[in-house]
Amino acid sequence: MVLTNGDVDHIGGLLSLREGHSFNVWANKSVLQQLRSNDIFGVLDPDLVGLHEISPSFDFSPLPGLTFSSFEVPGKVPLYLEMGTAPAVERRGNTIGIHVRSGATKLSYIPGCGAIDAQLLSDLADTDTLLFDGTVWSDDEMREAGVGTKTGKRMGHVSISGNDGSLQGLQSLRATRRIYIHLNNTNPLLVQGSQERLKTEAQGWKIGFDGMDVFS
Repeated sequence: MVLTNGDVDHIGGLLSLREGHSFNVWANKSVLQQLRSNDIFGVLDPDLVGLHEISPSFDFSPLPGLTFSSFEVPGKVPLYLEMGTAPAVERRGNTIGIHVRSGATKLSYIPGCGAIDAQLLSDLADTDTLLFDGTVWSDDEMREAGVGTKTGKRMGHVSISGNDGSLQGLQSLRATRRIYIHLNNTNPLLVQGSQERLKTEAQGWKIGFDGMDVFS
């Protein structure tokens, strides 16, 4: 298991794998601290579950033939760890991306990202396949849908649309396969034939779905 941040939807699934299963968890220092400091994760038997710290530019191989390396992306602490005012989206190790290499092929996995910046574009410059944060189409879509009060940026997710969105911001990348993942249920990309989906597909992006084979 490779964890890219400490959000509930990233770490909560570990609790479903506690019934005598043997596996390894790879995460950065801040996420491992969250697991070790919360008593509920004590159900993970340390004799069966290995916790391994990863840091930026550190290579590791959880599966034969694959080399993983992590890199920081703009993000914020999980909502449940916020104290006081809303923290800024920044690079402080709370959110990471993962490069996966197999031979000369490189895939980059970024399910959560708070902004597009020059460093991110540099980190993704030689990526062949990109799986990127597609949580919200527009920053305030949850408010408009009447299902929440937080914006995408407030949750640590850059929107897809807009001048500072990922659709425009990542346009210059050489990646031949681009897939939006981690879509919120308010995102119009989930609707077949929607204007937003047609626009996104016209720019070479695919929309992720459960069971998707990213190389087919």
